[in-house]
Amino acid sequence: MRPDRVIHVGDDWACDIVGAVESGIKAVWISRGRQVPDPSLMVDHGVLVATDVAAAATHITHLAARKNLE
Repeated sequence: MRPDRVIHVGDDWACDIVGAVESGIKAVWISRGRQVPDPSLMVDHGVLVATDVAAAATHITHLAARKNLE
């Protein structure tokens, strides 16, 4: 699958989010109330932050809808 068609969701910043971004994949980080370790990834790569799984589902729905419009 092409990276621009994938959304990765995870709660480990280094493994999940940095890995996804370095692969060209959109990412949603489940923060569970933690501070974002590298805010520049949010700005430069559009990483979204969710406090829990339910909030992550909302982000996924939004990103998927945008992908279908492109």
